[in-house]
Amino acid sequence: MASSRQVAKLVQTVGSVSSGAILTLLGETQTTKSGLDAVPMLVHLVASSLFIQTEKATPEDLDRAQAFLCRLIRRYGTARQALEAISTGHRRHPHLSIERAHIWMQTLSVTPGLIDSTLRRHTAFNRMLTEWLDRRGHEIDKQLDAYRAWLDGPLTGTEAEWALPGMNVTEAAAGSAESEMSSQAQTGSPESQGADASIEDIDLIRSVVLGDKYPGDDPSFLPLTPQQREAAHRLAGSRDHFGRALAAVAFADFVRADTLLASLPESVPPEENYTLRGDRLYYDGRFDDALSEYIAARHAKDDLQRRLNVAVALMRSTRGAIDDAYKQATDLLAATKLDLRADSPDAARIGLLLGAACVHRPSVDRAQCIERAIDHFEGALVTISREKMPDLWAQAHYQLGIAWLDAPSGDRAENLQKATRHLGMAAEVWTRDENSGRWAIVHNAAGHAWERAPRGNRASNLERALICFGAALEVRTEAADPIGWARLQNNLANVWMQLPSGDHAENIQRAIECQARALEVWSREGRRVEWAATQSNLGNAWALLPAKDDLRDRNLRRAIACYKSALEVRTRSAHPVEWAATLNNLGTALLHLPPNKKGDTVKEAVACFTQALEVRTRDQFPLDWAKTQANLGQAWIKMPAGDVIENLQESVAYFQCALEVYDANRYPHQHNHVQTRLGEARKALEDAESRYRKATRG
Repeated sequence: MASSRQVAKLVQTVGSVSSGAILTLLGETQTTKSGLDAVPMLVHLVASSLFIQTEKATPEDLDRAQAFLCRLIRRYGTARQALEAISTGHRRHPHLSIERAHIWMQTLSVTPGLIDSTLRRHTAFNRMLTEWLDRRGHEIDKQLDAYRAWLDGPLTGTEAEWALPGMNVTEAAAGSAESEMSSQAQTGSPESQGADASIEDIDLIRSVVLGDKYPGDDPSFLPLTPQQREAAHRLAGSRDHFGRALAAVAFADFVRADTLLASLPESVPPEENYTLRGDRLYYDGRFDDALSEYIAARHAKDDLQRRLNVAVALMRSTRGAIDDAYKQATDLLAATKLDLRADSPDAARIGLLLGAACVHRPSVDRAQCIERAIDHFEGALVTISREKMPDLWAQAHYQLGIAWLDAPSGDRAENLQKATRHLGMAAEVWTRDENSGRWAIVHNAAGHAWERAPRGNRASNLERALICFGAALEVRTEAADPIGWARLQNNLANVWMQLPSGDHAENIQRAIECQARALEVWSREGRRVEWAATQSNLGNAWALLPAKDDLRDRNLRRAIACYKSALEVRTRSAHPVEWAATLNNLGTALLHLPPNKKGDTVKEAVACFTQALEVRTRDQFPLDWAKTQANLGQAWIKMPAGDVIENLQESVAYFQCALEVYDANRYPHQHNHVQTRLGEARKALEDAESRYRKATRG
């Protein structure tokens, strides 16, 4: 049976199948065909894997689908880019599956060491690749190696033969033009087309836009100010190859960026080359690959920006233990800060990064982490002037707002008031006109603050949250930022589900509509983690939707289906906290179904709650532990099978455990609710014991 190494090698080679290889096989180039035996097989493998088999499908349909795939490879340059065009819906064919193209893209977007674990989530697809390798035996290994050697082999012909119409040979050799200009280059001003790139524009994009990274930022959304956008447009239309590559990354035009990065001239310093490649990967969410490039850049030149890039990528890396990566990052930042003047802007910037690391670092002692973060942010603010460093000043207040928003200790209402105050100060600098992207980010955070506000009129607070999220949606549109737009749809859905004013059923229906819109984006973008989170939230909405009798049962079964779909991704090993939360919600939905005589749904609910407690321990997650304890108490009340007295004794014990955490002063609502349920359980237990005594005396 093929090994995981062989499968990973196959996947990587599939992604590298190039237009040049296909053109050579068709006799359209003078390059040798020796080493290309694997290419037709690989193209056929991909086409077959994507082919939608129906009763009416014919072998000719597969041939046409394969020919279409070849055309895409010739157009886009590689099989990887062709698959990306199919998976995003930019290119469609009636017999090619977008969903399977998503699977290819997932495996092609991770490092070789993660290909095996990625494919394990797609059992049938993994089996197909393994069986394909097994049928071809050891010979396929040699053919894959031969193709890789062909790719790395010498180029034939002269530069003049490859010059495009209207270009001189020098420009062609420097790679200064492409067959299709990006929309960003086309929209540059006439004066900038073909001009030299200015050092100021390059520094602005390289250091301010691409260099401004924080572990909590959304890398898929790179907000540009009008000034930065104009600079990027000038670079996109300039003569400078590095400047155009820089602009492509800033605009998140990764297809164009890959083309430009593949042919950067040797005059580009290696540290800049590695850094830009790392930025391209970082802002595409491929943090492990970005880390490798940043480390190489630091080896070439060990300076401040290179260190900061390595540190932030470490915080987002999935290699090894997360806590170890954070420690490496913070150690690097702390050591770097020691070499700087305490009152320098660079020291303040590192202080903000150290604070952000504390906010986002997974830790048992969450309260202590947030306290350290606030100390870092406030310490940085001492040396940051709003007049001289407005962006850094706004960033400090934004980070403080996020820290207070997440603070688990202290007075919750006071924490949220501090959060909204700091976010408001950030918005004074990051206005909609001057920096619409950051303005939207601040409004998104403010929406969360109002959503969580424990004091004041609940309906009014949630309506303010809706206004904040709605304002952010004016900037983060589906066309401009589909991922950010989908996240805001999720945020809106969560608020609609909680809103106590208006028609409850209509509010829940609005939530379901928001989540359905988000799911379309997650499916299209192949974002499995977000897809699972939305499935879980959609389950919550269906469970809350008011209805009667059969319709209520149908909604609950929809909720159960959503939770089970989410659990396909939210496994205990990959996402333990989310796995436990989804199991808890699944158990609750099962409890609300009418139980049969055997109590199958109640037993399944008890199993869900019991499993959830494996993660929701009292020490680490006391409130979640108490909630699940209370749910178990409710489940044992409803248990129709087994000894009634024993079931009710179990129920009383679980409710008592929940009350150990739900203190009457700190959590009055939860305490009163569980206390009422406990009273009901004790009354039922007394009645059952009374009936038993009467029966035994009789």
